[in-house]
Amino acid sequence: MLSSIISHTPFWVWLIFYYLLRTGYTALSDYSVKPERLILLPVLFLFLSMDSMSAEPVMIFLWLVAILLGLSVGYVFFSAQIKKCYLDSENQLYFSGSPNLLILMMASFFIHYVLAVMSSISSLPVWGLLSVFMSGLISGAFGYRAIQSFRYYRYLSSVSRRDTVFPDK
Repeated sequence: MLSSIISHTPFWVWLIFYYLLRTGYTALSDYSVKPERLILLPVLFLFLSMDSMSAEPVMIFLWLVAILLGLSVGYVFFSAQIKKCYLDSENQLYFSGSPNLLILMMASFFIHYVLAVMSSISSLPVWGLLSVFMSGLISGAFGYRAIQSFRYYRYLSSVSRRDTVFPDK
């Protein structure tokens, strides 16, 4: 049964898995990233969450609640790392290495994968509700990371410009 599940998994799912694994592995070491690239994960997970969501008001409410909770998860996972980042010589955000990104991405991938398999095996509505909730939770966590990183980037850029224009004596 497991081999059947894996063999019937669409190729694009494995591409997403590879991207998430590679990104998470890179984040284990210190790395720099262009601020614009930080939006990729929230957009990816928003797309995945909207793919599993119907337009029922209960689903939308559950998704929005999960996004708000996800912001808290993002704070726990990413706030300390964001506060320690700085701008490198190429005006990119430089983050210290951490396993948090890899852990959250792999957990979210496998949770989404298992829920998708369970919903294809069984038509119980609980799988759809769990999928929407988990998608919102993950979207909120990565949304927090992107928003706070952008805010911190803008702050660091303004401090950097001020130091350039008005150097300390």
